[in-house]
Amino acid sequence: MQYISFILLCLTAISCTKEHRSFEEIKKSKTLRVLTTNTEMTYYENRDGDKAGFEYDLINLFSKDLGLTAKFIIRPNIENALKALKAGKGDLVAAGLSQTDKREESFLFGPIYDKAEQKVICHKDNTVNNFEELQKREIIVGARTSYSERLSKLKGEYKGLSFDAKSKVSTPELLRIINENDSKYECTIADLQIFQIYRRYLPNLRLGMSLGSPEDVSWFFNQENSELQEAVDVWFKKSGKQKLKPLKERYYSFLSKYDAYDINKFQLRIKSRLPKYKKDLKLAAQQYNFDWLLLAAVAYQESHWNPKAKSPTGVRGFMMLTLSTAKAMGVKNRLNSKESIMGGAKYLRKMVNRIPSYIRERDRVWLALASYNVGFSHVRDIRGAAAWRNKNPNTWLGVRSVLPLLSSKSIYRRLPHGYARGLEPVAYVDRIRNYYRILQSLTD
Repeated sequence: MQYISFILLCLTAISCTKEHRSFEEIKKSKTLRVLTTNTEMTYYENRDGDKAGFEYDLINLFSKDLGLTAKFIIRPNIENALKALKAGKGDLVAAGLSQTDKREESFLFGPIYDKAEQKVICHKDNTVNNFEELQKREIIVGARTSYSERLSKLKGEYKGLSFDAKSKVSTPELLRIINENDSKYECTIADLQIFQIYRRYLPNLRLGMSLGSPEDVSWFFNQENSELQEAVDVWFKKSGKQKLKPLKERYYSFLSKYDAYDINKFQLRIKSRLPKYKKDLKLAAQQYNFDWLLLAAVAYQESHWNPKAKSPTGVRGFMMLTLSTAKAMGVKNRLNSKESIMGGAKYLRKMVNRIPSYIRERDRVWLALASYNVGFSHVRDIRGAAAWRNKNPNTWLGVRSVLPLLSSKSIYRRLPHGYARGLEPVAYVDRIRNYYRILQSLTD
């Protein structure tokens, strides 16, 4: 009897811990559990505090069409997300995953909706154009990634090839390490899209050779859930493919339009464009207590003083306001330069006023500009992280030094608002300060 009781107890425990759900159970619950990561290509909080990300939007389109509500479960890395899927802690993984032979042993793949081209990324002093050069470089990648899997296969063909695979480190973090060139590592591997995002903030990175053919990208499912896989396949064939194009345009079309800062062009535009908007900039600066040259510098960073400017993400006008920000600031027409300038100045003053008044005004301005770019909640989060790391959370210099950590797993997992592109506000504020200095030196 004791033996039978033990067996029954074990069976009960197994049944209680088994969380793989059939498609019928998913539909009955009206909830789709989605495992993903906290990155700009998957799921993140934008500067207005709204949820965004390519995977976030694509999943919501699928869920809405099937009458489901997507519940996003954020995991610290891809390896953790796949383990959670295998354990039945989610119904699928949507995180820009490449299909590989090793992953096929454990998971079902959904329809292919993108390609991931693996590239060698090096510091500008260590470019790599062929395998002979690659074998001479110190390479680092994330452990148990598609990059480490590809390199492991290549080692069989190129005996001199070696690399280090590190756990608990993201590709953006590795790109930053290579850019700073302060370690023994000279190169890493990253998807082309990831490189195109981060080259805007990491100017020392250089694109090297490709590592073979591009890999297929799809959602991943438990091997027990072929019905969900089939439902996704049907949706993609019926309507998903048509909805992919506008999503890709929104999130990725700007990546190839990379233009390095050109000081000569800026100086020419000071003469050709700035005079048209000087009066309105001065009026807004007076009303909201700013130096008009600072507003001019912000506007140049936003739109290059183009009142008709438009980004793939939907921000528009001279100050590149989002629709929600424009509405909140009373701007009826974002393409009207005067309205846009007033709305942008009003919003920036609002951001400055949210920064504690005991902080020096000039630091409040830089912190507010960082908030204007990445969102107030993320800046507030990272000020706390600055204090943890013995940096001054009340100065721009102190906060600037830790802002990049918003994309570091070890940090953003501990923050209330999670991941953000921490390098972007640093580059954003640095450019504005540079434009501001130039304007001060060239105008009276």
